[in-house]
Amino acid sequence: MPSVFFSSLCRVPQGAPFYLVMERTFIFEKTSVSTNTELKDKIRRSQRPVWDVISADVQTGGRGRQGKSFYSPAGGVYFSAAFPLKGTEDNIPFLTLSAGLAAAEALEAFGIGVQIKWPNDLYFHGKKLCGILTELVSGPGGVAAVVGVGINVNMKKEDFPPELKDTITSLAAENAPIPEKETLIKEIVSRLDTFIYAENALCAAAHYTGRINERAYLTDKRVKIVSENDSLTGTVTGIGPDGSLLLQTENGIREIRSGTVVI
Repeated sequence: MPSVFFSSLCRVPQGAPFYLVMERTFIFEKTSVSTNTELKDKIRRSQRPVWDVISADVQTGGRGRQGKSFYSPAGGVYFSAAFPLKGTEDNIPFLTLSAGLAAAEALEAFGIGVQIKWPNDLYFHGKKLCGILTELVSGPGGVAAVVGVGINVNMKKEDFPPELKDTITSLAAENAPIPEKETLIKEIVSRLDTFIYAENALCAAAHYTGRINERAYLTDKRVKIVSENDSLTGTVTGIGPDGSLLLQTENGIREIRSGTVVI
């Protein structure tokens, strides 16, 4: 059986633009096929807005962007949090970058300096440490965003599959501090609650892009952006005020809002 912990830890003050008060339910499980899938199913069935956070020690069917599998064995921190929306938000894609910033600043509070790789990863010492998946879902209680976060924590280098050894890492593999799991999850969720509900990040992205640019992994790197029907090559100059990737091409600056980055 999962363990359940109720907390009013969100830092949303009176007068917040969307919800004034919320109480989150933290559900800690041993195993989940996918915490995102589990939470989405709950939202689809609920008559009220859902504020749950579901975490698991292991995901047997973890998912990343574009339906790709997400490696999530024992030793990681995997969780999904529900964020009910009012429909006035005009930059939902920025939620993923906001989650990256929240996770980065939370890790920094534990003495771990990471970089944000647009659009949905955190990098540590040049390798992927964390992946983020954001999905929208509707239910009787309204529309919500589900943000899934997976952080490699206690895995050793020899634990990684051969095909991933050169591209991913963990805190343990880098001899970094190891935060307590529940504390780290609550710190990330609390920061993201503040961004979305107290500070209106999804309607005021420019306020955050300076902090993202300070941690941007791709700046000054030559990359290829691959989309469904096209590809584009250039040098990344930073993150734009709406959260788009700014790419210097031979025809000028392009604002990239979606796509896969190939370095």
